[in-house]
Amino acid sequence: MDPAALIPSPDSIPVAWGWFEVFKLVTFVCHLLLMNAVFGGAVFALLRGNSSGAGPQLAKRLPTTLALTVNLGVPPLLFVQVLYGQFLYTAAILSAVYWMLLIALVMIAYGLLYVYAGRLKSTSAGPLSALALPVAVCFLLATSFILTNIMSLAIRPEGWIQYFQNPQGTILNLGDPTLFPRWLHFVFAALATGGLFTALLNFRDTGSEAAKARTTMGMKWFTHVSLIQAAVGVWWLMALPREVMLLFMGGSALHTAVFLAALGAAVVVLVLGFMGRVVPATAALVLTVAVMAGMRELVRMAYLGRYFHPQNLEVTGQYGSFFVFLFSFAAGLGAIAYMLTLHRKAGGGI
Repeated sequence: MDPAALIPSPDSIPVAWGWFEVFKLVTFVCHLLLMNAVFGGAVFALLRGNSSGAGPQLAKRLPTTLALTVNLGVPPLLFVQVLYGQFLYTAAILSAVYWMLLIALVMIAYGLLYVYAGRLKSTSAGPLSALALPVAVCFLLATSFILTNIMSLAIRPEGWIQYFQNPQGTILNLGDPTLFPRWLHFVFAALATGGLFTALLNFRDTGSEAAKARTTMGMKWFTHVSLIQAAVGVWWLMALPREVMLLFMGGSALHTAVFLAALGAAVVVLVLGFMGRVVPATAALVLTVAVMAGMRELVRMAYLGRYFHPQNLEVTGQYGSFFVFLFSFAAGLGAIAYMLTLHRKAGGGI
C-alpha cells in the first residue's frame, strides 16, 4: 500500500505558514528548557539530593516548574497541529492508548512531586512517601517515551500501515531506527540540565561552602552528562535515513549551516561548563537548544518532503483572527509573568 494514500487532507491556515513556524519554535524551546529542568532536577534530587543537600531546594521548585512545563507545552503542540495536523492526529490515533495515558502519568507525577516536597518538610512522613520521587521520575520518563514515539510515528507514514495488523491504538514505532537515539538524546539533555539547574540555584550564595559544593557538583554533573548526550546525538544523526543525514553533511547549505551552528554552540556550552561559568553556560545552553530545535524541524521537513510541506498549505488571509491570537498571546505572557512575580514574592522561588 502507498503510505501517501493514508494521509488525510490538510486544513487551511489564516496567514502564511512562517508565522506559525516561528511561534512553534519559540514556544517549543521554552517548553523544552522547563521540561529539562523539571525532569533533570527530579533525577538529580533522586540520585544526589541527599548527599549534596540540594533535595529541599529542588523539591519546592519541581511542582511549579512542572506546571509551567505543561502549560508551555500546549502552544507548540497546537502550532504543530496547525502545520502538521494530518500527521500528528493520525499518529496520536494509532497510539491512542498511550496518548490518553499521558494525562494520567503527568497528573500523578505532579501530585507525587508535591508529596516529595511535603515529605522533606515533615518529620512524620510515612514510609510510602519515600517512593514518591522515584515513581514520579518513572512516570515522567514514560511520558517522554510516549511523546517521542508519537512524534516519530507522525513523520513516518510508512509506519501507519501497522494499523491493519494492530487497530487497537497501541502501535509503537519500534521499526524506526531513530526512535531510541532520538528519545535518549532528549533524556540525557534533560539529565544534564538538572545539574545546571542545581548550580543556578546555588551559585549566587558565595558565602556558603555548602552552596559552593552544590554548584560545583551541579556543573560537574552537567558537563559529564552532556558528553554522553553528545555521543547519543551522533548516534541519532547516523541513524537518520541516508538522504536526510547527507543534507546536514554538505548536501544542503541551510541544513549544513544549522548543523555546524548547533555543533559549535554545543562545544561552547561544554567549555563554559568545564570552566564552571554558570550564567554564560546557561545562556549558551539556551542558544544551543534553540539551534537544535531548528535542526529538529529541518529533519521533520526532510522526512515529510516527499509527501508534504507547510508552505503548500492554503492561506485564507483571515488576519483578524491572527491579530486576536497575538493579543491573547501577549496578554497570556503578561499574566504568567505577573503570577511568577507574586509567587516569588511569596517565597516560592522560581
